Amino acid sequence: MSTLVSLVTSRKSSNITDFYRGRSLFITGGTGFIGKVLVEKILRSCPDVETIFLLVRQKKGNNPAQRLDAILKSKLFEYLQESNPGVLRKLVAIDGNMTLPGLGMTPSDLDTVRKKVSVVFHCAATVRFEEPLKTSVDMNVLGTTKVIELCKKMTSLKALVHVSTAYCNCNRDTVIEEKIYSSPLDVQKLINITSFLEEFQLLETLTPKLLHGWPNTYTFTKAVTENLFEEESVDLPVAIVRPSIVIATWKEPLPGWTENLNGPNGLNAAAATGLLQTMLCDSSKIADLIPVDVVVNLMIAVGWHTATHRLVGLYTKLHRAINALEFFSLHEWTFLNENTKKLSLELSGRDIETFSFDISDLEWSTYFENYAKGMRTFIFQEDWSTLPAAQVRLRRASEPAAKEDRERSKTAARGSAPHSHQLEGFFDVYVVEERRDEQRNANSTSA
Repeated sequence: MSTLVSLVTSRKSSNITDFYRGRSLFITGGTGFIGKVLVEKILRSCPDVETIFLLVRQKKGNNPAQRLDAILKSKLFEYLQESNPGVLRKLVAIDGNMTLPGLGMTPSDLDTVRKKVSVVFHCAATVRFEEPLKTSVDMNVLGTTKVIELCKKMTSLKALVHVSTAYCNCNRDTVIEEKIYSSPLDVQKLINITSFLEEFQLLETLTPKLLHGWPNTYTFTKAVTENLFEEESVDLPVAIVRPSIVIATWKEPLPGWTENLNGPNGLNAAAATGLLQTMLCDSSKIADLIPVDVVVNLMIAVGWHTATHRLVGLYTKLHRAINALEFFSLHEWTFLNENTKKLSLELSGRDIETFSFDISDLEWSTYFENYAKGMRTFIFQEDWSTLPAAQVRLRRASEPAAKEDRERSKTAARGSAPHSHQLEGFFDVYVVEERRDEQRNANSTSA
């Protein structure tokens, strides 16, 4: 497994690092996948920040401080623990909840954040596709309303960066522009309708009609939330970042780091363990994956750019690759990202290296090798000595479906209809097993 990347301090100037020096930040969703990588990156590359306030709710009997302590002991923060442990004391866990009035914060905490914070990163959201509509509205829409209300009270706010999704307008035609599209339902009307229907136990039945063509409650509520920013944050320095499908780290702080089975991770894990052999997809369609460290670099740069240029913007970061969820594996979109390209050109000095979100030199074969290794190490927590035997089992399990897929491919030229596509061994991308080792393992098993 690849170790921590070599992190070299450059003597070049950094406008971004200079901007964050001495500032206090407020982050929602800091215990989530993107949020953790964001926190680590800021502390490592902008160590002179004053304080990072993290909104953290109590969970499974653990209070916010205990949850933060567990996060800081993870592999993701290993470099900081060894190189600059003192910087971790700049993290302050604030007890709160996105679904409660005032974000569930005490008056004292609210006053502290209001007076000290100048940059806000709003990452918190429920990302489950099958989430009940009421839950998605409460978290993604109403929760964001509370964040905007807090930001309006801040005395020195310079930037509010909201994390949306490139797929929030996936109900539209294939070209998605960098603009906020009108929602089919007014924000307040949606809140009222969901509350009313929930009270009379009709919401689940009528949810498909309320979605107006969106495939799930996640993308729908994200679209509505963007409208909320357009309506309620006219006087605020807001930027919306639309990442596509966020996956494991590319480079930093270590290649291939990931932590859960959400999205593509779950699919790849199922395929790698032999639980999933086929899936419905259109092999002519392509989707978009983006490493989480690239997204985080973009977010930090967007915060700087929004504060120094005082503009409201949409930033879409994407890369065309492969996806596995049915609605998305049968469709494709072109996401315009001109704002991201322009922002990249404004980086100078050390920022070009430290906060790069340019993936033109990303070698996807090497990336997926590290991604696969990361899955095996951080998700399955398997010892590398078991790899040869695991590959043999995977190959044997895949043989029947592979034969069926080859037979199907002989007639595929007749049309381009969606089909069940064989999922080849995900972990095979980084394994070259010599026959003598395989034979040795077979002999050992027989003995």
